Amino acid sequence: MHRAWRGERAGRSATAASSSNSNRSQVMVAPVTGAPSDGNRQLYSGMRRALGSSKIVIVDTAGPDIFTVVARSPDRSTIKRPSSSSNGS
Repeated sequence: MHRAWRGERAGRSATAASSSNSNRSQVMVAPVTGAPSDGNRQLYSGMRRALGSSKIVIVDTAGPDIFTVVARSPDRSTIKRPSSSSNGS
């Protein structure tokens, strides 16, 4: 089952959704960058779903009273991995 975000695909206008949710936290999720393949889209969608299922109102534009989530996947070349050599134990 796919849940609709508040004010999106729920059969309610954005104006009605914003007026009824004005006392709830509102969050805009910025596009994700740096993930390989379709990871940017998947991470963006997943964050919106997770926040929406927590009854946080997801909005499409930033504003003075709106939190913004910004995510950037790290450059894989800068990730330090543990050495595979053993310590002789």
